[in-house]
Amino acid sequence: MLTSMKTKNRRISAILGAIVCLYLLTQTIFASTETDFLQLVNAERASLGKSPLYLNQGLTSAAYLHSKDMAENSYFSHTSLDGRTFVQRIQNAGYTGYSSIGENLAYHSGAENAQYVFSIWKNSPGHYANMIGAFNEMGLGVYSKNSLTYYTMDMGKRPESLINKTTSPVPVPAPAPVPSPQPAKDTTPPVISVTSSKTLYSTYKLFSVDIKTDEPSTISYNVGSSSGTICRGCTRSRFYVRASKSFTGYLKLTAKDSSGNTATKSISLS
Repeated sequence: MLTSMKTKNRRISAILGAIVCLYLLTQTIFASTETDFLQLVNAERASLGKSPLYLNQGLTSAAYLHSKDMAENSYFSHTSLDGRTFVQRIQNAGYTGYSSIGENLAYHSGAENAQYVFSIWKNSPGHYANMIGAFNEMGLGVYSKNSLTYYTMDMGKRPESLINKTTSPVPVPAPAPVPSPQPAKDTTPPVISVTSSKTLYSTYKLFSVDIKTDEPSTISYNVGSSSGTICRGCTRSRFYVRASKSFTGYLKLTAKDSSGNTATKSISLS
C-alpha cells in the first residue's frame, strides 16, 4: 500500500511538473513576441531621434484581453462588442496618470510574427504615426485562433517618474533583414474577393470593405481623386471609405502579387 501511494505521488508530481513547464513555455512565447516587437519599434524610433518606449504591464494586459476577445468572437474593431472603447479598456486595466493614449490593431493568417505586424503598421500612415508618436510606454497583446493571429498595441504617455524602466529590455537595433528566396515567377493574377457594408449617418455614408486575396499581395485603392496603398504582402485587410450621401462613384481596388501580376475590383459607392 505504501509503495502504491509513493508511485501515485510520483506520477502526480510528474504531471504537475509538466503543467508548470508548459505554462512557463507559453509565457516565454508571449514575452518573446512582445520583446521582439519592442526592439523593432525602438530601433525605428532611434533612427528618427525619438526616445524609446518601455513595456507597461497594464497596457500589455489591456492589449492581450482585446486581441483575445476579437479572436474568440470573430470581430475586428477598436470598440469592444460590449461597447467599451480602447480608452475604457486601458483604464480598466489600471493604467492611470497618462496625458495621452492610443491603439493599433491588426490581424493576419498564420502564426504570430513580430516583424510581419511591424511591417503592416509601418506601411500604414496612421498606424506608423502612432508607433513613432509622442508616447513612452506600450503593451502588445497577441492571440491566435482558427489560423488567424490578432494584434493589439496599446500606447500611453506618462511622466518619466511613473515609468518602470528596469523591467523593460534595453532597446537594440533591429537585425538586418534576411533576403527571402525568390518564388518561382508565375503569370496568374491574384484573386480578389470583397465583402462590403454601408452605414448611413445624418450627413455622410460610411463603407466598411473587407478584402481577401488568395496570395500575399500589395493592395492599393483609388476613389475619386484619392489613392494610396492599403497594405503590402497581405492576404486580408479592412478598409473604410467615408463619402457624402450624394456621392455615386466607385472604389477601385488593385492587388499586385510578388511576380508583378495584377488584378482589379470595383465596388459601387452609391
